[in-house]
Amino acid sequence: MDQDHDAASGTADPPGVPGMMPRYRTRTHRMTPHGGGAGNPSVEFPSDPTVTPASSPAPAPASPPSRRRALLARLRDGEFGDPLRSDPWHWPLLTAWTALWFSAKAVKGGQSWHFSALGAQLLWEGAAKHQPAGGLELFANYPRLQSGPLTFTVAEPITWLAPHNGLVAAELVMTFLGLVVLFAVERAAFALRRDIPVSRVRWTILGGGMVLIPLWALTGVWYAHFDDVLALTFAALAVWAAAVRRPVLLGGCVAFAVDSKPWAAAFLPLIFAMPGSVWRRAGGSAHRDPSRRVALGTCIALIVAAWLPFLMADPNSLNAAGFTIHNVPDSALRALGVTDPTTPAWDRPAQIAFGCLFGGLAVWRRRWPAAILIGVCARIALEPNDYAYYFAGLIVGALCWDLLGAKSPRPMTTLSLTALVFALPTLGISPQFQGNIKLWTMIGATLVALAGPAARTAADTLTVGGTPKRRTGPFAGPPQPSSALGSLRDDLGGELRGHGFVPEVLPREHARSVRERP
Repeated sequence: MDQDHDAASGTADPPGVPGMMPRYRTRTHRMTPHGGGAGNPSVEFPSDPTVTPASSPAPAPASPPSRRRALLARLRDGEFGDPLRSDPWHWPLLTAWTALWFSAKAVKGGQSWHFSALGAQLLWEGAAKHQPAGGLELFANYPRLQSGPLTFTVAEPITWLAPHNGLVAAELVMTFLGLVVLFAVERAAFALRRDIPVSRVRWTILGGGMVLIPLWALTGVWYAHFDDVLALTFAALAVWAAAVRRPVLLGGCVAFAVDSKPWAAAFLPLIFAMPGSVWRRAGGSAHRDPSRRVALGTCIALIVAAWLPFLMADPNSLNAAGFTIHNVPDSALRALGVTDPTTPAWDRPAQIAFGCLFGGLAVWRRRWPAAILIGVCARIALEPNDYAYYFAGLIVGALCWDLLGAKSPRPMTTLSLTALVFALPTLGISPQFQGNIKLWTMIGATLVALAGPAARTAADTLTVGGTPKRRTGPFAGPPQPSSALGSLRDDLGGELRGHGFVPEVLPREHARSVRERP
């Protein structure tokens, strides 16, 4: 049996030396570093330390593993589960903070859920008698419903779950999606920023999450804007898909964001956010990397599939973009000098155009993690109203930039924007001055993302001179098991040592020789 096993594995016992005791059979174990792929090839280690790799015969070429075995190997090595396997002490805190804000905002929440419930009913069940038709003529006859078809599609089964058109179930779903956003941004940081310690990611997610969760509860529980929640969730998932190099998933998430809320078209530059250059050399010839084309094709196909039936049924469906709201005195649009009482006709297209323009500039400058922040800044800077739920997207974009784009990952942009937008207006200043603060805060955040200090992208850390470079650091292998208290102690100690509060002890100070007693 052992001979059959050795023959199948391609290894055999080395020849024995005369006059020595027979050695045990040796077997070769294959270990795959964390992450796998072409940049991290598998390494073989003989179980017998006396046998060197040079003395072992070359193994037979193994057949490629099946997709099921590859998935199980990634799960075993922690590619998908390393945040959960590394004692994530910050997630119970974030979950408790989320439950607290849910209970605070759910008492009189659900202010706008009836829009999503009405749109779902009109789309799938049609209109009642003596009312304009629904179905594919929904957006032409009901321009007040500013959501996308995906929002009404997802909202339809939720309306069956509880009284009041599933309001409580919808609030729970939207609250859970806030944690999904934080988890997606954290996963993107684990995949992209392998140059920083795990503790820095944890503390940044904890600090940014403490700021984001109250605004998310305001958006998803108090106002219950299901379309904005879905758009921001898919945008965060698109950032994660770009970080892990999944072009189909990236294009699909960007398309789903646009299908949920039309203003999310400002996030379209994320399609070109795949880490790596557009051109690469192989064998002396240059050819275009198909990843971005795949993402772009997937995005266009899903957007066309969602919106084309409505345009074919009634071309007046585009009139929904002309729906207007009041231009309030403390809006950033007033600070620009636009005194129209309602939304100008050029305003909505300008929001998307400026978001795509500056977001594309960020992608071209290899600062694609700022695409969400720049898109939301373009929206708020040209928005005629000042609803508080607009700023949930601003904090999501700021957290993405703090973790993935900033040179030193700390929630500084997140905290600064929160203080400027929410703390200063409480000082009793005039509405016009509040509008100026919002406008210049959006302009400043855009300039910081485009021209401020930024980290190197994954393409720079992965390749040096066109050759794959093996990543090192805390993510070079699967995390070692430790206690939650020990993980918290290590994180806190690392932060204190980084600021100089705890002296660093050199290893050789613990390596003093100890004299033996005579």
